[in-house]
Amino acid sequence: MKNGILLLVLLSHVSFAQSITGKWENKQFGYSFVFNQNGSYNFDFPAQNMRNLSGTYQKSGNTLLIKNAYGTVNYKIQWVGNQLRLSDAQGTWILNKVGGNSLLDESKFPKIIAQSGTLKLTEEGPKTYETIINLVLDKKVTTVDYQSIVAETKRMFLKCPEVILGDIQTAKESFEQILQNGDPNVIGQFRQAFLGQVYQMAVIDQNPDMQVFWKIFDKYLDVVAFDSKSQLVLTSKDLEAYLNYIDLLAVNQGGQKLNLASRKQLSEQTIANFSRLSQNEKKFLSNADLAYQLTKSNLSRFTAQQTQTFRQQFTPQVQLVQTQQMDADFYQRYSRMMLENHVSIMNGIENLGGTGDYWEIKPSYGW
Repeated sequence: MKNGILLLVLLSHVSFAQSITGKWENKQFGYSFVFNQNGSYNFDFPAQNMRNLSGTYQKSGNTLLIKNAYGTVNYKIQWVGNQLRLSDAQGTWILNKVGGNSLLDESKFPKIIAQSGTLKLTEEGPKTYETIINLVLDKKVTTVDYQSIVAETKRMFLKCPEVILGDIQTAKESFEQILQNGDPNVIGQFRQAFLGQVYQMAVIDQNPDMQVFWKIFDKYLDVVAFDSKSQLVLTSKDLEAYLNYIDLLAVNQGGQKLNLASRKQLSEQTIANFSRLSQNEKKFLSNADLAYQLTKSNLSRFTAQQTQTFRQQFTPQVQLVQTQQMDADFYQRYSRMMLENHVSIMNGIENLGGTGDYWEIKPSYGW
């Protein structure tokens, strides 16, 4: 769709694995699985006299290994939209998520806002756009913003109705998959790949079909660095969160926060060196707000005993930066070790009973 690029076209550039964590059921035949975050599972199939069968599971790519008292089974994982199918030589379990996303239930938005021949655009279309923009921004846009989304969706629909309706359906399914995946790395990857593509098209390439959408993003985001090779964006929000994250780790270990001079210079060096960092370091910085919120929430939930154990087990590889130390080489070493720290921290948090599931700390989706 060269002459009418949509935000949803960007979804083709973003890949992520769906999570099986949660309860899944087949109401027609009366069986259900519950896959817990800690790797345990429960299975119920009353019609076959199987109740609360439990064991462990391990997911690797499109393979699910299940172990219980009766043995081990390897299932092939298939997704049909948001439906989970587990297949082996004996057959296929067909499952639907219990309590799944209803934010984009088409029955909630039946109003027809445009028509081209027999094809109809309902309010579900712009609501889909709005919801994904809210996810990327991590906040709800205003009514005025939404009305501009409605107008732009109508314009594009009347230009290419079949393409637009197909894109809206693809976007809706992709959004529902995101809600089922609690991995903050996956959610962060989606957000940043999406935002980076929008920035490239709207600001760098000056694509006219992206200007309405970018105007909304630009209203809420302050882009301070952009790496054209990886198409990753660093915003002032994530930069501030990165500095707060460093303070959080220091205080948790009984240290002091960054002083104003160090904070200022670290901020400047982050912006100046952003494009020179490794891909993983750039991804970490681009999602620093997500990492900070997840870590802060987990630490605040710990009991006194968990906090003490965490402090004993985790020793940061980097200490507070001193202003006179700061140069490009030092900064790049510092950034690399901060990423390694974060990986160690999240492993430690989960080992102590914390959560690595993003939606568990933001049950309202943040908007």
